[in-house]
Amino acid sequence: MIPPYHDRLIRISLILFAIFSPVSIAGTHISISLAVLLWIVVMLSKKRFSFRNTALNLPLLGLAAAALISTVFSVDVKFSLKGLKSASLIIVYFVVVNNLKSKSQVKTLINTLIAFTSVSAAYGIFQHFTGIDFLGYNDSLNKLLPRATGFYDIPMTFSEYISMISMIILSLLLFFRKKNAPFILALILVISGLYFSFTRGAWMGTLSGFLLLLFLRNKKLFFAGLITAAAIGSAALLLFPGSTISRRIYTLTERKDNPVIKRMFIWECSLNMVRDFPLTGVGWECFRKAYPRYTNYSGPYRGWKWRQFITKTYTHAHNNFLNIAAETGIIGMGAFLWIIIVIFAEFLVSYRNLTDDYLKSLHGGIFASLVVFLVTGLTEYTFGDSEVAMLFYFLAGIFFIIPVLDKKKEDLP
Repeated sequence: MIPPYHDRLIRISLILFAIFSPVSIAGTHISISLAVLLWIVVMLSKKRFSFRNTALNLPLLGLAAAALISTVFSVDVKFSLKGLKSASLIIVYFVVVNNLKSKSQVKTLINTLIAFTSVSAAYGIFQHFTGIDFLGYNDSLNKLLPRATGFYDIPMTFSEYISMISMIILSLLLFFRKKNAPFILALILVISGLYFSFTRGAWMGTLSGFLLLLFLRNKKLFFAGLITAAAIGSAALLLFPGSTISRRIYTLTERKDNPVIKRMFIWECSLNMVRDFPLTGVGWECFRKAYPRYTNYSGPYRGWKWRQFITKTYTHAHNNFLNIAAETGIIGMGAFLWIIIVIFAEFLVSYRNLTDDYLKSLHGGIFASLVVFLVTGLTEYTFGDSEVAMLFYFLAGIFFIIPVLDKKKEDLP
């Protein structure tokens, strides 16, 4: 007999995850660990280890297997073993998809997540205008361009996280909400926080998700949004060359420490890792260990553009696809592509058939969030931030349980 409070405690743990996820990495790990522990207790009580059958189960387990295999053949086995804790974050998906039983539970989690992400965004705005960080994480506030980090330590993590949540808020506003004031305020805070992070990759990711949602809402809105975005970008460059947006764009053409050239150099090194370790990669989390041996670059771009980055150490490939390919080879890359294909297929099959307005709008918003994650991951290693990776798995779990809840029309067993 399972004590009735166990399921309730799991739900409370998931709510704590939604509270801590935007504000405290320690609290996030503690709450999800508690949920996992309670879930195991429930399964032991039932004497049955069962997982809800979803299309994403095998791809995620495939990625976990690729991480283990790459660890066995790693260039530094001990380091890869220590890094496997990041691969274990996949458990977040399984906890969510196996323990959410009703629409009301999903709604509570999403509202909590939005509320505390708004708090984090508001704190980021406060950081930018005051130059104050009470937690002492933000070391960029004293620079020429004070970049908001919220409760995180770097602007990239902050921007990647809130850009994903912004898609959920926008989707609820576009497709569901009638009493919009709290969600409009939340969207203003989150978008403002994203702006003051001054993270170009997250800006582009957010724009892609925004255009996707407009396309789902109305094709005319999509084209209007596309034209508006192009007009604003052009006006910022031509009419306001001294604006912050313009300066962030113009830095892409700078000679010293050029971010485009830097990434091209890192990507070249990543491709060389894939060439040398095509099957299993250099080892899970071992990009940073293998990178120094690939900086003696002798290819066609070996002039000053590359030379300025040779003495620097980079911990990741600034690209999800290349980083996973470099660390886990074609095995891990195949699993990652499988995950993406399954997510897109699930959206194409399920979205149009959903009948509940709230669940349908949330389904579209989470899909846009996952698209933002992937687009931002073209210039950053978004899987490398545990906060963002856990949010990815958390939202993916809700994404795949939504069609089940919509079909049942009642609480799941």
